[in-house]
Amino acid sequence: MATCEQWQDAVSARLDGEDPGIPAGALDAHLATCARCRNFAARIDPLDRLTHTSRYDVPDRSADILAAVRGDRRVRPRATDLVPRVALGLVGVLQLLASLPYLWSLTDAHAARDLAAFQLALAIGFLVAAARPATATGLLPTAVALVAVLAVVVAGDIAVGRVAAGAETIHLPEVVGVALLWLLATRHRAPRRIQTA
Repeated sequence: MATCEQWQDAVSARLDGEDPGIPAGALDAHLATCARCRNFAARIDPLDRLTHTSRYDVPDRSADILAAVRGDRRVRPRATDLVPRVALGLVGVLQLLASLPYLWSLTDAHAARDLAAFQLALAIGFLVAAARPATATGLLPTAVALVAVLAVVVAGDIAVGRVAAGAETIHLPEVVGVALLWLLATRHRAPRRIQTA
């Protein structure tokens, strides 16, 4: 005579689509007479439905996933990236060379050396983004903020006559560098999130 544990194993096997080892009629007859095994079957049936996804229609998202991977520009850099990368590299080198004399000068004011340190850091950022375009997105907000604040300061200095407008063309590499960063950042965005619903 089978124990309740054996009957319950048979119930579980039948739910899993396996051979319960007991004829179906005998199993049903036992469930009709045994409250303990009937309660067991009632408890595990909903759990079985939750854990067996094969009973539910799951959409095949393989095509969407592969399309997103193919659309990830970081997987295969485009040949058209070469021009902005080289240009950004040149801007970085120019900015680096322009900042070094002020950075190492012992006679210039402290403020000039501080500004040169920021220009040198921005130049290094441009060079890194030129070498690794995927980093352009991370550098872009800082570079835009730096150039925007610099533009406000320069405009104010020109307005009150502290400097001549022509003298401020020295800051054009920063503006060009930010434009090139923006171009690379838009080409190397993170891939779109795949909609799962």
